[in-house]
Amino acid sequence: MPEATKKTKYSRKLSKFAKNNLRMKNILLILGIVLSVSLNAQNFEIITAGSISDAKKMTKAYLEPVEHGLGVSGNAGNINFTKSKRKIHFNLGMSIAGALTPKSDRTYDINELDLEEIVASDPNNTIAQTIAGDRKEIEIESKSTYYKPSLSYPFYREIPIVELETPQGAGVPVTPYPVVFAGLYGYGTHFNVKFLPNVSPSTNAELYFYGLNIQHNLDEFIPKIKEWPVQLAVSVGYEYSHLLYKLDISADEGKTGVVVGPDNGPYDNQEMTLDITSIPMQLVAYHDFSGLTLYGGIGYNLTTSDFALKGNYPVYVGDPTDFFKLTVTDITDPYSYSRKFNDFRLDVGLNYQIGFMKFMASYSLSKYQVFHMGLGVTI
Repeated sequence: MPEATKKTKYSRKLSKFAKNNLRMKNILLILGIVLSVSLNAQNFEIITAGSISDAKKMTKAYLEPVEHGLGVSGNAGNINFTKSKRKIHFNLGMSIAGALTPKSDRTYDINELDLEEIVASDPNNTIAQTIAGDRKEIEIESKSTYYKPSLSYPFYREIPIVELETPQGAGVPVTPYPVVFAGLYGYGTHFNVKFLPNVSPSTNAELYFYGLNIQHNLDEFIPKIKEWPVQLAVSVGYEYSHLLYKLDISADEGKTGVVVGPDNGPYDNQEMTLDITSIPMQLVAYHDFSGLTLYGGIGYNLTTSDFALKGNYPVYVGDPTDFFKLTVTDITDPYSYSRKFNDFRLDVGLNYQIGFMKFMASYSLSKYQVFHMGLGVTI
């Protein structure tokens, strides 16, 4: 075979591989797992300006939608009704939920964060994007300055120690929750587990979920309820989400005036962790129409989000003896925080079972609206 033909076929294979790889990335984007890809070192480079407090405040503002969204979307799909002549059976399937970030949480105002060191470069452009916002950024800079040599009198310019752009949003205002679920039903009680195995949307990111839920139909406990036009059920669960992202922020030795010492670094141990736990509770009224079960009810979510930035990071500090130089000092495990999101919600949904196949859908009305669909089998 001619060499040119071999190269052409090889190029086609590479092109096909690249297209398939691109399709896979697009699928991850649709599912929203790409939320971790939108986290990059630039999000945390504000640390180099020397204001850990400012970096923490901006991180909290940027990540709020994904922390809140994962907390509320985990409750979707917990309600399960099954028509079966057998006393005990198993459920197995897949579902996906999405929490819609309200417009108020898609952006934040730099001026409203009460920052100490960082300001918007343009005082008239202070609106930055959260992770659920658009793919836009604004320029920010430090108040602290140093001198950069210049060819014109007075032969120097006073410039900020750090000039950055705020991180862009993912461009998708929905936080996803795709899971595999399995359940055991018996005597009016459903016990369900759901999980997303450890996935890596990128080479430096890991993400996984799991949850447990127990639902009890009260007519098994209070027989008189069977005479009512609607029956009642209660549900309580536990959801856990974990995101790990490896960072790469090193001292910029090419930056004018920066002096990196032999004791600086290494910076190969940097990582961001985000752990979200949620306890969803629901009281549901339902009615069965020969396999089609419609339900509605009220729920409450208790969500806790824990963030930590770990590892060694460089910080630029002005040299008091030489205004033309910046020294680098290292800081370890710069900051962490924990916060809570508690939400009431109204739920409506349906379970439809035909034979061994089951379809589920639900909608939760709250600050973060949640949409859910699932497909499974009953054994």
